[in-house]
Amino acid sequence: MIGSKKSIARILIIGIAASAFVLVLRATVGKSSSPEKPLSTDSGITYEEDKALLPFPPNSLEVFQTNEGMRVTWPAVTSDRIGKYRIYRRAINSRDWQLIATIPIKSSSSTYSYLDRIEGSFEYAIASITIYDTEGPRGPVATPVPLSP
Repeated sequence: MIGSKKSIARILIIGIAASAFVLVLRATVGKSSSPEKPLSTDSGITYEEDKALLPFPPNSLEVFQTNEGMRVTWPAVTSDRIGKYRIYRRAINSRDWQLIATIPIKSSSSTYSYLDRIEGSFEYAIASITIYDTEGPRGPVATPVPLSP
C-alpha cells in the first residue's frame, strides 16, 4: 500500500554510455517489512541494485612485445566490488575477441601483468568482473609496442 510505513518506493536508473558511466538514483519511503534482512549494502543501495551495476574497466592498458611474448599490464580498478579481470585478445582488423585469461584480484596489487606467450599482431583489452561475477565493458584497446632493436 503506497504511503504506508512499510512501503518502499525505489527508482533505479542505470545508464551506460560508450564511456561506461553508470548512474543510480534510489529513493526509499517508509521502512523495510523484514528488518532481519539488511536492505542495502554499505554504499546505500540494495544488494540487487549492487549486483546490477557494471564495473568500470581499467583506465589504461599497455602491451609490450618481449622475447617471451606479449606483456599486458594495467592498473588496478579501485573498488571492493571487483573480484577478477578478464583479458581479451583479437587479431588486428578482426571484430572477434577471444578470452585468453582470467586473473584473480590480489588485495595488495596496484598493477597487474600477464604474459601472453604468442607471436603475431594482436590487440588486447581488459574487463573487470565483480564479486557477483558480473562483467563490465572492456576498457581501452592496446596494441603491442615492438621490441627495441
